Amino acid sequence: MPSAAATHPRGRIHERILARMGALVLAVSLLASLSLPAGAGEHGSAPPDVERRFGVATPSNGWDARELDDVAQLAGTSPSIVLHYLGFVDELHIEQLEAVADAGAVSLLTWEPFDWTGRTPEQHFALSRVLAGDFDEYLTRTARTLRAFGEPVLLRFAHEMNGDWYPWSEQRNDNQAGDYIAVWRHIHDLFAELGVDDVTWVWSPNVEYPGSQPLAELFPGAEYVDAIALDGYNWGSTDGYTTGWQSPAEVFDPTLEIVRALAPGLPVMIGETGSTDDGGDKAAWIEDLFPWLVARDIDTLVWFHLDKETDWRIDSSPGTSEAFASGLGDWLSGERTDEPEEVPPGDGDPEKDPPGDGREGDEDGEAPADGELVVLTPSEGERIDGDLHVTGQVAEGYHRVDVEVAGAGRRVRPGSDGRWEVAFAGGTLASGSHELTVEARGRRGSRETVRLQVQITNDGSVAQGDRIRKGNRAWR
Repeated sequence: MPSAAATHPRGRIHERILARMGALVLAVSLLASLSLPAGAGEHGSAPPDVERRFGVATPSNGWDARELDDVAQLAGTSPSIVLHYLGFVDELHIEQLEAVADAGAVSLLTWEPFDWTGRTPEQHFALSRVLAGDFDEYLTRTARTLRAFGEPVLLRFAHEMNGDWYPWSEQRNDNQAGDYIAVWRHIHDLFAELGVDDVTWVWSPNVEYPGSQPLAELFPGAEYVDAIALDGYNWGSTDGYTTGWQSPAEVFDPTLEIVRALAPGLPVMIGETGSTDDGGDKAAWIEDLFPWLVARDIDTLVWFHLDKETDWRIDSSPGTSEAFASGLGDWLSGERTDEPEEVPPGDGDPEKDPPGDGREGDEDGEAPADGELVVLTPSEGERIDGDLHVTGQVAEGYHRVDVEVAGAGRRVRPGSDGRWEVAFAGGTLASGSHELTVEARGRRGSRETVRLQVQITNDGSVAQGDRIRKGNRAWR
């Protein structure tokens, strides 16, 4: 997705030595991790020694550190990658790279062979002209700026090339089959001749869609590419787009399978993503994103934090920033984001924490502490006539409750008073003993879970057994 922000020179930022040292260490670590294979197995776990990284694009295109501070407040952590854009009508200023480094981050520089202002006809940037050397002087200046900067940069040249909306697409601008690969290799070789050693070459297609160009026709080859970045968005019902509401798996999985077969062993990151609010629950979409990243061995995520075609921003609607901070915190810490680790009662000693009465509060009947999850119904021996209703309450800061029983699941967002309710239609649950699991999720990765043994009988009777609580705090 092209940036709506321009790239303008500005005065040199005063160097903050500690921040720059931190950015350099981060960059070296990042580039080292990008040399790692995607991981054994189709959907294995990320290697424990691979650090996960969160990046962001903001309206100032990387110039304004205050925007990164704002993102850090929303996300609960500072971004370690900053996505910014450079058109072929723009000069790369070392001050912009330094601004990102001063913020303790690494530049993901998206280099676009066109005039983003629209003042220059796109024919001026035909791929045949790049191959003919018409832009070699400009390419050389940019390469020398990167060499003078002397710190690692992720270079994302001519992204989303498989679509038809950019003039470097082989589907428009009189470009011919094979031109894109030839241009990529031409620029890569020119950089190599100039001794530009701190660039990681990131090939960044859009997720496939009906009519997109096959990726095999556009991949420059593993010897010319260091990493792959996929761009994909949940457009929902945004005006002018027909994909509809899509989960993270629906957005990315088909293309992820293709690129991993095309370039086995190359690391894959998410180069741009976001979700609209139109047509679904954005907070729930965000919550689903982080477990998907874990399952697919993806350890770099870049969020498009702009209000552009739609409002992609992390805080576009109530609950979205809390969902983002919660999922991101779990993901960056390496904790499982699909199921929290179970903590045994009383450190394994039942005398320290007896089971309790299966309802709200601790074993002595006291009300639960702030932040806990309370299940109010069903209660033991209650007769269920028709639907099974599960109700409860959570403290402030918990924004989602998931309820599962007998293979069926419901998700609900608590009201302003923390109360929630879900229902399972009568006759849809098989008779027998089942585990009813209720999990609440909140800010900064906080979780509370209640598990109940329930007995579904033919006459609709539900009995509630012992409660098992687990979460991110010790048992009391």
